[in-house]
Amino acid sequence: MLSTNRRNLLKSGAAVGAALLLSQGSWRNAEAQEDGVLRMAWSGSAQILDPAAQNLLDEFQFTRLVYETLTEMGPDFIPKPLLATEWSASEDGLTWTFKLTPDAKFHSGKPLTSADVVYTYSRLTDPKTALVGTSFFDAIAKVTASDPHSVVFTLKYPYADLLTALAGNYGSIIPDGSTKESLSTKPDGTGPFVMAEFVPGARIVYKANRNYRTPGAIGLSEIRQETIAQGNAQVSSLTAGEVDLINQVSPQLVPSLEGQTDVTLLKTPGAGFHSIYINTSDERFAKSQVREAMRLVMDRPALAQIAYSGLGEPSADNVILSSSPYFDAAVVPPEVNIEKAKTLLAEAGYPSGFEANIYTTAERYGLQQMAVAFAAMVGQIGINLKIVTWTNGDLGTQAYRQKELVTFYWTLQSGADASIAPFYESNGSYNGGKSTAPFFSDPEIDKLILAGKAELDENKRKQIYSSLQKIIADRGYILVPYEIPLVVAVSDRLKNFHAFPRGFHDFKYVTLS
Repeated sequence: MLSTNRRNLLKSGAAVGAALLLSQGSWRNAEAQEDGVLRMAWSGSAQILDPAAQNLLDEFQFTRLVYETLTEMGPDFIPKPLLATEWSASEDGLTWTFKLTPDAKFHSGKPLTSADVVYTYSRLTDPKTALVGTSFFDAIAKVTASDPHSVVFTLKYPYADLLTALAGNYGSIIPDGSTKESLSTKPDGTGPFVMAEFVPGARIVYKANRNYRTPGAIGLSEIRQETIAQGNAQVSSLTAGEVDLINQVSPQLVPSLEGQTDVTLLKTPGAGFHSIYINTSDERFAKSQVREAMRLVMDRPALAQIAYSGLGEPSADNVILSSSPYFDAAVVPPEVNIEKAKTLLAEAGYPSGFEANIYTTAERYGLQQMAVAFAAMVGQIGINLKIVTWTNGDLGTQAYRQKELVTFYWTLQSGADASIAPFYESNGSYNGGKSTAPFFSDPEIDKLILAGKAELDENKRKQIYSSLQKIIADRGYILVPYEIPLVVAVSDRLKNFHAFPRGFHDFKYVTLS
């Protein structure tokens, strides 16, 4: 048997982690103070509260605070115990047994049992369920309870990223019997904070979970996730002491904060990317020549400069970011070639081009700028794009996977499989294969993705994902002109805070001075 328990897994990192946190004070004795209200500024707003149905970063932050998963990912992207205290796997990698903590309770007071885990994953793996998170768990055949605090995962094939997948927000454990209505109106998790108020488009207010199982873990009495759409207003609020954190600083405003006293900028390179999602159910964009022509007119360094003030790094439409160990630097963007692009468009049957809409938002800095610049570039070959600007929430719920061209912001995914499969597997969650939305399908890509999931040898896995990156650069359906860093601005009042590269954060042990 292959086994991992809390003591062995955490031993190597315990000394470093304790040193980092203890240097800020005695965090083990941190008590939530009545005035310990953390206010953070977000440019967008959550729309969906069901953890398995979310698309937006703002929603992922909600889930990170209210719910918990079996395992969790730290900033080092190594899976660690959370609701599962230990686990073991059979030699063939097809059967995994997880022991649950006996101390966890939902906010309603109900103790966590194996029935909750079985219900959560039965819902996620039900082929009739059209949830965004379902394809992340395609490797799971079934989940059963062996006793009230033990669950057994039976897999269809060995899955190298299982522990990583279980740590993702989509695997958040919900109470047995939860309904769509209860998840949308009365979220009931085991997390360190309880949702107290939700005003769509304005704020989410969280109160400390006074019954949280880990003594001293909660040093804040309240967290307020405020929607402040404009970057200048966010900066003004931070410097005036009205908020303590800006989750994502607009790139053009970074210089204005670099000289500020009492403000720290936390920068993580390769933390996300801007993209143009091409709807291949549209007969124009189903033609590979059209997608290739669009790729060939993109001046990627110029787009990075225009849209992200030069902080972005040009990309070859790669959904695996440079911060990933699976990133292949040998896969580079094509050179701009206007004449070849015109020829390809003519071959596709559009010698004079065509008109289309591109949907974007001003609430995620750079997306609208990218859309405008991209429209000018494809205009050179006769593709005339009309810019349609919506709120970020509407972009995620009414445009993404539905309209012909949609700009979108994505954050770093945990693990190689989660970086590619949701976008490019035929039944991928972000591809639309498990919903009524259109999807892209490529048999060779599907075959390689499945091979990558099951391959346990790291060197062989890297070769598989390198091949995938090359294919996607040639014939993918998502244009990724550049990747971007995550820049979080925090007041120096904030102690023990560590920015999570994916852009939503853990606030356990965080205090305000």
